[in-house]
Amino acid sequence: RKVSTFCAGSVAVSAQKVDTLRRLARVLVEKLSAGDRASTVYSQILALEPHDPVALRALVELYERAERWADLAVLLRGQLDAVPSKPEKLAVLRRLLSVYTEHLEALADGSWASAEILKLAPGDRDALAALEAILERSEDKRRLCETLEYHIKYAATPDERLGLALRIAELLQDQVGDHEAAMRWWEEVLTLAPGHPTALNALE
Repeated sequence: RKVSTFCAGSVAVSAQKVDTLRRLARVLVEKLSAGDRASTVYSQILALEPHDPVALRALVELYERAERWADLAVLLRGQLDAVPSKPEKLAVLRRLLSVYTEHLEALADGSWASAEILKLAPGDRDALAALEAILERSEDKRRLCETLEYHIKYAATPDERLGLALRIAELLQDQVGDHEAAMRWWEEVLTLAPGHPTALNALE
């Protein structure tokens, strides 16, 4: 009984502290426009209550307003495991992808976020476009080819499929140096567009 009484008391003290910190953070934001200090207070709340939705939303907003992109990325990534539903997890990953690619130039992290989105939403066009753009800038052209091959399964039109097949064939031939694989993709181009001059020249 003493243990349960102690635990209940600890929970009450923690809840009271969180409530006090919330009031302090609101004063700092609304009355004093002290965003940095408010961020510290909201971080303290999340240390006590890691999944507090009010503190999380407020801290995300403060980090975005202050353009503290690295802090925002750490915060969002730390929340991923706690997000209960697939749509919410996808929303966090999309936000992370935007932060990594548009603000931090963190290509490896952007690649990771894109891949995580594709695990949850196979063929997602925005994630594929982001991943392909990242890999175009990297040295890993083999992985770019693999990603384009994955993309082609989800091509919406014959023209899109043809464009992807052409890109794969060119990459394999000119940058990867895998001429045998390139020949197979040039043949695929001819299947999609009989008489295509670039493919005919490559296969001569």
